[in-house]
Amino acid sequence: MNIYQREPVIQTLWSRGERLAAGIKKAAADTGVSDKIATFGKPCCLVYGTKDHNGQPSQPFRTLFIQELMKRGILASSLVISYSHSEADVDRTIEAFHGAMGVYKQALDEGGVEKYLVGRPVKPAIRARN
Repeated sequence: MNIYQREPVIQTLWSRGERLAAGIKKAAADTGVSDKIATFGKPCCLVYGTKDHNGQPSQPFRTLFIQELMKRGILASSLVISYSHSEADVDRTIEAFHGAMGVYKQALDEGGVEKYLVGRPVKPAIRARN
């Protein structure tokens, strides 16, 4: 609590989160996937959704996107900003999203993830019959 009283923790979380959200939105626009990858939620606690070439929610495309983020050193099933995240961390995350979106766009243009995906697509944790 002393740190929260002495330092701008909440403002920092929101500011970095807003910068991250804006950077991801710009990366999506730059790579032409704005209508296929979108972020939702509060800036300091974002989630993202993925759609296939038909505009439908897609676990295979989500798997590809997570795979490509991991190749770039980012593990992000969601994006929760912490006070320990620096401006450089935000920049690195935006760069990774931009790169992953480039591969995502190629898979969209080709109509599927098969050529790019290593392994099986992920499945939702909560489903009718596990």
